[in-house]
Amino acid sequence: MKKAVICLFILILATAGCSKASDTIDDAIDSTSSAVPGYAEMANVLNDYTDIQEKYLKDLKNVDSPEDLIKALETYTENMMKIVPMMQELSEKYPELSEVDPPKHIQERLDKIANEIQEEAPKAVMEYQSDPKVQEAFMKMASVMGQSMEEAEDEE
Repeated sequence: MKKAVICLFILILATAGCSKASDTIDDAIDSTSSAVPGYAEMANVLNDYTDIQEKYLKDLKNVDSPEDLIKALETYTENMMKIVPMMQELSEKYPELSEVDPPKHIQERLDKIANEIQEEAPKAVMEYQSDPKVQEAFMKMASVMGQSMEEAEDEE
């Protein structure tokens, strides 16, 4: 069970390293990328994704009990369940976006958040990882994330 929790923790960190951010979307689209179909949609979805990562980071920083960690994991899982289908749809609709870099300010924001999550997550998880309800929340998150990844692979 501990190995599963550790694997899930690694999955969370890997997921955090993806891409997205806020600011004005118009600023996110530079002259070279604005000609790419779907680029503005990508910037919007990446913004939403980064907001999810930022909320998760904030929740991790405020973990003071197993219940806090469970709530953080559940909220993150629920939010990811909403955004993953949007990301998959965008990928299907505009496969050429996989060849395009995200807006620089979005990528920078996400990278910063990902680094902070890598620092905060161990602090939040280590103390409560043996709690059965925390393990259950991790397993649910792993199941949902794994299912989303399988669906994405099946569609390729």
